[in-house]
Amino acid sequence: MRYREPEKKTYYARDIFRDLSSARPALAKLKGKGKLYDELIDVLLNLGEEDPYPASKDLQQRLGLSSGRLKKLIDELHEDFTTGIREDATLLQFPLVEHHFYVKGYNDSVSFNCQLPVTPRVGEELGLPFVGVFLEGRCYVTEVKYLLDNGKVTVDVWARVGSYNEHREYLRARGEFEGTLRWDNKFQHDFTTDEQLKKIYH
Repeated sequence: MRYREPEKKTYYARDIFRDLSSARPALAKLKGKGKLYDELIDVLLNLGEEDPYPASKDLQQRLGLSSGRLKKLIDELHEDFTTGIREDATLLQFPLVEHHFYVKGYNDSVSFNCQLPVTPRVGEELGLPFVGVFLEGRCYVTEVKYLLDNGKVTVDVWARVGSYNEHREYLRARGEFEGTLRWDNKFQHDFTTDEQLKKIYH
């Protein structure tokens, strides 16, 4: 049987615009390369955070292009972008890192934003003396998530008062997988989860 190349997937313009608008610094670097999509890049760079993506008909009129020509231009820009970020690490950069902390105490919770040279990992202990009035002891990291968007890495860090216990976390994950522990147990205090786990697995 002869090998057939898979058909190239077609993407909607609004989805391409959404992706490109999340990497505007990289998008700006594609300008001035002798390509015909510079005006299209300008349109995307000038969009406000709450502005809707331009409709194809509006773009056709604004740029003086036919429907087919506009689609070809959008596809070419998207292709150059995806090829560029795959082959050139300097095109897509995230020099600013911002950490958002959400810490659960026994009787209170606290959140704060900051910049750190190193991101704490799950299970690591945190000392947070500057918010000590909200917390009742040492904390540990329970979850870390990253968002890469427009030259900035936003790191969401969740933590809680208590001590990390690898066996507890194993049983917690097992309980969630087996359906014997509710998904929202992660918002409980460790001593409550410990009691539930003891009833389930002892």
